[in-house]
Amino acid sequence: MTTSAKTIRAVAAFIPSNIARQLAQGKIFAPGQEFPDQGVALFADIAGFTPMAEQLVNLMKTTQNGDGHRGAEELNRIINKTFTAIIRPIHANGGVVTRFSGDALAAFFSDPDPQNPQKIIRRVAQCAQQMQKAIAPLSKTVVEGHTFPVSIKIGLSYGRVLTIFLGHGQRYKEVVLVGPALDNATLAEHHANRGDIILAPGIAAQFPNCPCQSIDKGYAKLSKTLEPLLPPSPAPDLLEDVAPAAWQNFLNTLLPYLPNTVFRRVLMTQGDISGDYRRVTNIFVLFEGLDYTQTGVGQRLQSYIEWAWQTVTRFEGTLLRVLTGDKGSGLHITFGAPDQHPNDIERALRCALALRDDPKRPEAITSQKIGVASGLVFTAAIGSPERREYTVVGNEINLSARLMTAAEPESILVDRYSQQRAAHRFEFSALPPLTLKGKAEPVTAYRLLSERPVETGLEARFLGSRWPIVGRQKELKALKQKSDLALKGAGQIIALSGKLGVGKTRLIEEIVRYWLNKGGDGFMGQCNQHLQNNPYQAWIGFWHNFFRLPSQPTPKEQRDKLAELTGLLAPDLLPWIDALGEILGLPLPENSPLRSLNAETRRQKLYQLTLALLEGRAKQRPLLILFEDLHWVDEASADLIDYVAERISDAPILLCYLFRSSHNVPVASIALPHATWRTLEDLPAEEIEPLIQAILGSAIIP
Repeated sequence: MTTSAKTIRAVAAFIPSNIARQLAQGKIFAPGQEFPDQGVALFADIAGFTPMAEQLVNLMKTTQNGDGHRGAEELNRIINKTFTAIIRPIHANGGVVTRFSGDALAAFFSDPDPQNPQKIIRRVAQCAQQMQKAIAPLSKTVVEGHTFPVSIKIGLSYGRVLTIFLGHGQRYKEVVLVGPALDNATLAEHHANRGDIILAPGIAAQFPNCPCQSIDKGYAKLSKTLEPLLPPSPAPDLLEDVAPAAWQNFLNTLLPYLPNTVFRRVLMTQGDISGDYRRVTNIFVLFEGLDYTQTGVGQRLQSYIEWAWQTVTRFEGTLLRVLTGDKGSGLHITFGAPDQHPNDIERALRCALALRDDPKRPEAITSQKIGVASGLVFTAAIGSPERREYTVVGNEINLSARLMTAAEPESILVDRYSQQRAAHRFEFSALPPLTLKGKAEPVTAYRLLSERPVETGLEARFLGSRWPIVGRQKELKALKQKSDLALKGAGQIIALSGKLGVGKTRLIEEIVRYWLNKGGDGFMGQCNQHLQNNPYQAWIGFWHNFFRLPSQPTPKEQRDKLAELTGLLAPDLLPWIDALGEILGLPLPENSPLRSLNAETRRQKLYQLTLALLEGRAKQRPLLILFEDLHWVDEASADLIDYVAERISDAPILLCYLFRSSHNVPVASIALPHATWRTLEDLPAEEIEPLIQAILGSAIIP
């Protein structure tokens, strides 16, 4: 496909214009790189979009054939018309729109003469008045017969800022503007009423003959229209220094700055991305620990954002933007837009837990507060043809932000809609009704505690099929033969891979049933997506079942159970049970011999104890050990699995692995001589009808 100038401009509109021009000139920015500047920051908040979005949602719910597409198109047209009106004066006066935040935007005007700031301050104040004038014709906007007041309030501040480049290779890049000028402009906007332009403390003093009216705490309101100034020289054209032969390379340079799905839609539509209504789960994260006045803060922010992006991407969500402002720094994460999955709420909650619990979170971040809410919201690329961003607008977006603010450090607050649809998979605690800013009534919310443990007893997990297995007879015969070898004392490994829903679990059910019917015993370990960075997570549920621990044991009860069974199965290694206790979260006793060992020797003791316990149990009854969802295994669990797998060839032990074929092979032991690996494909057409008939029973298949 030929790359056109229109395509490049459409993609470049998603990046601050000054950055896009530098990229066009071949400038390369490294993640964590920071550039200081000085000038005027402008923060503008538009009132009216959220009520419009909610009105259209209600209309869709109440009309028999609610035309969400038509409503979304209308809202998209109004939002973009409004933003275009206020962005043009910003660009005309030499400013750069640095980011959008729902129905607000931030802009920065670099000061070419920091010794005489009054000139740039006057120009930006005039720009703010031009923005107010441009939006005036839209002050009463009619949507579906309802009139909505649309207005803007603006805050200005002068000072220092820092531009920081963030990213993860060529897959994700972001530019953020931080610093006191932006923070103070946001605070000034908070002191504004509709139609006001508020100057932060100190800026009026740098503005000779400022037509200002003092308000509270040093803030001033611009009260008279300024005489117009001559516009600055126009910015050079984006493609002025880019030869057409280099346009494709430039387009590739821009790609990581947009979510991949958005990038593809921009290419298909030449930037004209229509809005729509989607069911979205929205996450806001407020993080603390960074001082943007300190040297090297760019690298510390980069470490955190790269970790957060990898975490969000693991659950197939989108890190929509990095937020900075007067309330601190934050992350805006979405599930359901721009990419949708049927279980977006569950994915989002697992992501929130991973952000909270991951031990690999960079140490510079001292705390996080997380808010989650789900609902039908408006999604679109908003702005003007010259500058836009993909965003989401609606009540649930505001609600998740309010829940984030209300959360305690290291806690996750979730709205009722999300909680009701995920209560079967997650543990929550109810909270008293919350009084939140902007909400007329108290809000019901829940604290997210954890994901419910998957049943790790083999009988309960794998012996509940209601219909016979259909097909897979060749695979079943081969796997039963391997099971027979293990039952006779020649340890085996069975690995089943395949895409989600292809039948791995149903096939392994037959092996588990066969094994238990032959007199064998068995336990399983479960890998969880949000615990991939937690050492030995695959073994924790396994040990709980192996030692028959109660559902909520005290540390003493756990230690007593460990000591009792270890004394029977591996008495020589009883002094080292604290190696297992550490995995289960038990405090290390003061007199534990483990305290005198280094980390590597401790690991060796854990491995030796694990193998001895499994071999001891297998001598009583042949032992099947199943690890499910192994594609989410953590490194420590995988190493211990491989250690055991290498040493079972002379023991009545059968190791079973289940994992998705779309992921990398999770363990090295799959290549051992006593391992059998089968990748399952879809059933052939002639076997699908018998499967459906088995499920439906006597029902007639149409």
